[in-house]
Amino acid sequence: MSIKDFDPGIRPREKAERGGAASLSEAELLALLLGSGGVEGRTALDLANALLGRYGSLYGLSRATLPDLLLVKGIGKAKALSIVSAFEMAKRASDEALKAPSFSPSHVHSLIKEGVLEGVSEAVFLFRYDERGRYLGHERIASGHADRVKQRVGPLLARVFKSGAASFALAHNHPSGELRPSKEDFVATGILLSRSQEMGLLFLDHLIVGPEGYYSFREHGLIASKLPSP
Repeated sequence: MSIKDFDPGIRPREKAERGGAASLSEAELLALLLGSGGVEGRTALDLANALLGRYGSLYGLSRATLPDLLLVKGIGKAKALSIVSAFEMAKRASDEALKAPSFSPSHVHSLIKEGVLEGVSEAVFLFRYDERGRYLGHERIASGHADRVKQRVGPLLARVFKSGAASFALAHNHPSGELRPSKEDFVATGILLSRSQEMGLLFLDHLIVGPEGYYSFREHGLIASKLPSP
């Protein structure tokens, strides 16, 4: 029997499509990576369970070398290289996460201050962070008046959620160079605070930025949520 003969409800690929990769067991994740069982009459799930049984755990498997894996029945060079490459990518991602800076208003400002000039249209930037408040990246998401953000709260939060981020901050400039928030800035911040809580996302800060400085709602006590621990 092959995995194709399984009930669609328990096939790893279909389960991942429905519930995401996090819904899969370790064996199912490994089976997706392997693709096939490598031996007639053996499924990728069979081979995955055999590997986990041989090495005791995913961590044990991650320590296996290419020559070690090639000794396992059903594991050829292509499968062995896929396994060691997957673990190497995971290691590099973990190392990168540990080096990522944690959220701070001054870090947000430092990343965009050179591109924020007086006399230009307002630009809105989204900063994404993980569950520990570690920086994942940022992007310019809108131009024009920042009060339009409150009209785009749904798509903005959906963007954060789909990116895999757990927390986020927003920053924009005022063409006049004024750093004090406008009435619209207060309204947009209130809406973001409320809606982000409903979605289980942590809204870290809203900043008005200029080339020489910034105004942080958090630093002024207007966003009081506890910062995540790195």
